[in-house]
Amino acid sequence: MLVEVLERGRRGRAPGAEQVLTKAQEVLCEDARMRRTTTGGPALRWAAVLLAGALLLVGLFWLKPGEHEGFAESAPQMEAVARTLGKDEVLERRTIGVLTFDAVYRDGDAVVFPVSDSHLAYIWSPDRRPGDTMGLWGPWYTFWSDPH
Repeated sequence: MLVEVLERGRRGRAPGAEQVLTKAQEVLCEDARMRRTTTGGPALRWAAVLLAGALLLVGLFWLKPGEHEGFAESAPQMEAVARTLGKDEVLERRTIGVLTFDAVYRDGDAVVFPVSDSHLAYIWSPDRRPGDTMGLWGPWYTFWSDPH
């Protein structure tokens, strides 16, 4: 808008209009150059690199195997063990599927699979939900023991 006013003044041959127009164009060019530097310069590139790095870290964290991924692979074999485990039978430390358990034992009508080096236990209980557990899938439940 300022440029239009100055252009009109130059056409009307107002005294000093040419110098004012030239100065206004210099100011506008400088302003545009500064905007380009602050919005498209090194600061923006650094911000883009940092954002890309943060997104990469979030993606890697999201794609890491979850606590229950090993369970999904091991559940059929664990159920076979649970169905055949005797009433007073305790299986010592063993790996079933891809999970390692400290022991496998029957607790009433449920079979408990405490995961080694964890405070997590999987419980197979086809008849009822054991107390203090969270449902996982079908007859499977999880229990987190408090380490303190």
